[in-house]
Amino acid sequence: MKEVKSPRKPLIYYYGIVLLILLLFNLIVSPLLAQRQVKEVDYGTFMRMIEDGDIGEVEVNDAQILFTDKAKTTVYKTGAMDDPTLTERLYTSGAIFAKDIEETMSPLLSFLLTFILPMVIFIGIGQYMRKKNDGADGREKLDGLWHGERQCQGLRTVDRRDPF
Repeated sequence: MKEVKSPRKPLIYYYGIVLLILLLFNLIVSPLLAQRQVKEVDYGTFMRMIEDGDIGEVEVNDAQILFTDKAKTTVYKTGAMDDPTLTERLYTSGAIFAKDIEETMSPLLSFLLTFILPMVIFIGIGQYMRKKNDGADGREKLDGLWHGERQCQGLRTVDRRDPF
């Protein structure tokens, strides 16, 4: 009597686990890795560094001011204040003005690159591994047997629904 093995778990479970891990990685880990290490200081420290001439590059935004020291070793940030003479003082201190031109990626392209593409890659790897494993243990096309199909083995008909 041959032992009937229970069918393997469907691959959808594994795809679901990979999808969950990928989603958590994109939501939690990626933003943490992308954010530069920035030291937060008050506006008074920023003003003191301007007076001392210890400002390297400055980027003034609506809500914050990002700047570096002269050696460009540390990145600082402070809140933006309503200071009409700030640009003039920064220029006289020898600061370099920097402003990144923001090129926003389309939401559709971002979704495709961060969600769909990795999922397609993992599905492809899963299909490759499944085909490789099916051939390795001699069960190339026996998946039909698990669904109750009849198959002839030699002279005898085998029905996997009937355990005897």
